[in-house]
Amino acid sequence: MPTFDEAKKLISELAEKKGWGSDPATKIYYAMIELGEAGDLWKHRNDHTYLLSLGLAPGEVSFAVVMELVDAIFYCLHGLLCIDPDISPDGLFMAKLEINKKRSRVYVDDREVK
Repeated sequence: MPTFDEAKKLISELAEKKGWGSDPATKIYYAMIELGEAGDLWKHRNDHTYLLSLGLAPGEVSFAVVMELVDAIFYCLHGLLCIDPDISPDGLFMAKLEINKKRSRVYVDDREVK
């Protein structure tokens, strides 16, 4: 399993091979589209007619959503690479994790319902 740093390198190699552009705005936009696609699938996870129109069986929704989320991660990592190839997403992840651990804020919509 690659680290974020290793994944960034793999995406860089794929981007070079495929001739992908390097505009961070495009990467951000594409990541948002992938998240939207994941959200749309999740929103319609019990609408069997809609899922069939997409070629998905109800049992395939979770996998399809996860794949869209992974696509978003690809675009995020490629965007990070396009902004500054020397930035370590592994280091940033750990730094941001520490910041979030120290925060006491929990958004009302994200609270566990019991």
